Amino acid sequence: MGGANERTTAILEKLKGANERSFVTSSFLDDFLLQGRMFQVQRRIASIAVTTPYKCCLDLSAVPLDYCVLIPPLTFSATGGPVVIKTYRISSYSDGTSFPSNRLNALSTNNIYAKGIVKYNITSSDTAGDDLREYELGATGNPQQVNRSGQGSGSSVFIVPPKIIIALEIVNNYSEAVNFTLSLLWAEVPSSLFAAV
Repeated sequence: MGGANERTTAILEKLKGANERSFVTSSFLDDFLLQGRMFQVQRRIASIAVTTPYKCCLDLSAVPLDYCVLIPPLTFSATGGPVVIKTYRISSYSDGTSFPSNRLNALSTNNIYAKGIVKYNITSSDTAGDDLREYELGATGNPQQVNRSGQGSGSSVFIVPPKIIIALEIVNNYSEAVNFTLSLLWAEVPSSLFAAV
């Protein structure tokens, strides 16, 4: 992955030259951002009803087999709470409407477009398995909190294989319907860019 790192270093050196007092850091996700491989869905879901599970998904079925997908910690907020968010793998779903995704590097000249699809208001009878992750957002009388699903010293990036579907289930335990905002980022990366461990 030296080539990507060299490109990142060159860009950071230019930024540093513009202002010697600036302190710039980089990570391997920045490499994929510069390559045009990172995508985002930032959307508001209005009026999620009380206690009825509302499901979205990141469908990676169209991502090639020789790729992997990197998912940084999710960011979400709600206008009331508590709201419980669960993520887990499902085998299938029906219905749903696609959220359009944005490529984070609009300056990239690479013709790389997202294969992953984010859908909302899906139907699936699958339940959580061993890969369940749960988060709780806000509390009664303390709405509008923002929660980063991996925040803290243990925050990390999830690396998952292609051809899977990841559900995001939202359960509103507040006393009335809430508006929910989701920010989901991911990178679709050839597995060859990762050195063998």
